[in-house]
Amino acid sequence: MNLDENKINEGLAECMVMFRDDMISAGVITEATPPMFMTEAILCAIQLAAIRWKPIETAPRDGTPVDLWHKSGFRQTDTWWDADDQCWSSVNDDSDFSHWMPTPQPPSTK
Repeated sequence: MNLDENKINEGLAECMVMFRDDMISAGVITEATPPMFMTEAILCAIQLAAIRWKPIETAPRDGTPVDLWHKSGFRQTDTWWDADDQCWSSVNDDSDFSHWMPTPQPPSTK
């Protein structure tokens, strides 16, 4: 796929304007909010989108550790798809999981 850098930049600029307008409408920021805060807000939104629960059908099946949500209301942490057994590593039956999300990063030790 050939990426046109100009088109990407134009698309990003358009998204920034739409995001800014939505944030102003929601009362989160004002017209006077510095652009740097907008960049930080967009980065936060991207990070939040990455850690939201996703349908189980989209879960990685390549051994990547994930957290699973069971239909009965509990979270199964640090599990992965076992390709040999064709099930999640911590259980024998994956039919009762509805969602997944990436495992969170550990806290900084600094």
